[in-house]
Amino acid sequence: RGKTPTKQSRGIRLLTAKNVRQGQIDLMPEEFLTEQEYKDWMTRGLPKVGDVLFTTEAPMGNAAVVELTEQFALAQRVICFQNYGALDPAFLVVQILSNQFQYILDKNGTGMTAKGIKASKLKQLPIAIPPLAEQHRIVTKVNELMALCDTLKARLTNAQTIQLHLADAIVEQAVC
Repeated sequence: RGKTPTKQSRGIRLLTAKNVRQGQIDLMPEEFLTEQEYKDWMTRGLPKVGDVLFTTEAPMGNAAVVELTEQFALAQRVICFQNYGALDPAFLVVQILSNQFQYILDKNGTGMTAKGIKASKLKQLPIAIPPLAEQHRIVTKVNELMALCDTLKARLTNAQTIQLHLADAIVEQAVC
């Protein structure tokens, strides 16, 4: 597209590369387009629930499954992969965010200041696609492991907080 749409304070939501994070869509910062700009801008198909958004630059390689039901537009550095049934969108995100695919992206990206990848080059990159049942099993296992990581992180944070309180109490006792 080669240009940036005029942003508004309200209207139809515009998702930029800043909104697509590691496996999730963050609605902040908020940017919007007018209805007319949306119609002029979104000429290559409309993203929908279940599609996968991918950032091509700044940062390159983030991905998330679309869960938004409201109408929205995509900025220049966000590509939408539409689902055709043979690929679990959550599995595609796991694949994209994997160290192996990120390495392939890095080797194929171009640019010095902000590395990016063109859609034509992205289409040529290999990605493993196991049978759908195996994709579901992998996504389930990854989700279980991520939940375990979140639990461990929360426990570690709690233990660090307790350690700080104990250290403060010891210092307070020593001063008295």
